[in-house]
Amino acid sequence: MPRLTALCCALLLCACTTLPGRDFHRTPSSPTTEPPNPALLQPFAAAERTHAAESGFRLYSAGIDGLLLRLELIEAAHSSLDLQYYIFHGDESGKLVTEALRKAAARGVRVRILIDDTETIRGDEQLFALGGQPNVEIRIFNPWRYRGHSTFVRGVEYLFSHSRLDFRMHNKLFIADRAVALVGGRNIGDEYFQVDPEWQFADDDVFTTGPAVQELAVSFEEFWQSQLAIPVQALLPAKDTSAAAAEALARRVTEPHKAATAGVNYEDKLSANEPLASLLTGRAPLNWARAEVAADSPYKGKQLADGATVSSLLFAHPHHLARSREQCCGAGGLHALPSSAAAVGGGAARDPRAPGKPARHRAIGEALALRPLQPARKTAGIRPRRHLRRLDELR
Repeated sequence: MPRLTALCCALLLCACTTLPGRDFHRTPSSPTTEPPNPALLQPFAAAERTHAAESGFRLYSAGIDGLLLRLELIEAAHSSLDLQYYIFHGDESGKLVTEALRKAAARGVRVRILIDDTETIRGDEQLFALGGQPNVEIRIFNPWRYRGHSTFVRGVEYLFSHSRLDFRMHNKLFIADRAVALVGGRNIGDEYFQVDPEWQFADDDVFTTGPAVQELAVSFEEFWQSQLAIPVQALLPAKDTSAAAAEALARRVTEPHKAATAGVNYEDKLSANEPLASLLTGRAPLNWARAEVAADSPYKGKQLADGATVSSLLFAHPHHLARSREQCCGAGGLHALPSSAAAVGGGAARDPRAPGKPARHRAIGEALALRPLQPARKTAGIRPRRHLRRLDELR
């Protein structure tokens, strides 16, 4: 009890101070110089030429397909993997993804992982051992100062720092070689991939290729370079992200007991490289459409020069984002998500055709959305009120 009291007192003294790890040196990230990965680009090249300025999409509602796609894309990556998630659990699925990422980094793939810090539970810190692996960087978005798992201590910190800690990152994004991406409502964890026998979430993934991937990559860079993205080494003891920790991770082999016994054909699909193989061979055709990426802004809540507050979505045009970064969330390039499109967020999406009833599919997950491109009048940087495109139109 004295130790707990001392810890709470220390948190109280630090509650009103700056963001933990804010002054820690960050290694600048630069675009990879590796040539494009033909294995992930060539299968869609002909369709891209036919569908000029359009992106290809395919919706995956089965959770196990979301896990398999991630593992298979990690294996297929040649130069870079960028992951951005609200939750990255240390359960069976999280360990399988972590071990696959380590192998990718060991063969020279640059791996960057950005995660939120609110819903972490005991065991999730297994991911941080990757920080000792060459070619891997891990950053935590708006981290808690207390790094343990006591609900009471976290409650004390939140009580005195709620204005900062209530600002979270719900984005869920996976980009391989800047060629293809997965977006949607799934975090990393057994309950999202239909392998948890106790409880599961009903979410979707959207496989994406084409111009939308570059806009998604721009959104990732905005969060990765933001002041709130703190390197994990600034927050943990050195041993937790050391070369020794990475070596111990390299010796670990997680057996997919839950996935193999969940009745979802995990082993058969994995041995056949499915569902990725069907995408690359055309057996699973894509839906092509013009689309614009809208992503939650890392600057939301900040004051603009004209006194307005950034509190909604950022449309991920590179020139918009560059200007917003230069102005520290200046009004140019920041566009509000219309309230009529609120169903795009995570949680229980509602079907506008049947008010009060849950939609059949979630829209594109918390804080990421697709929007159809249409000529639109702009007024003071705010897009006109209109609905966003629902994901069930992309089947």
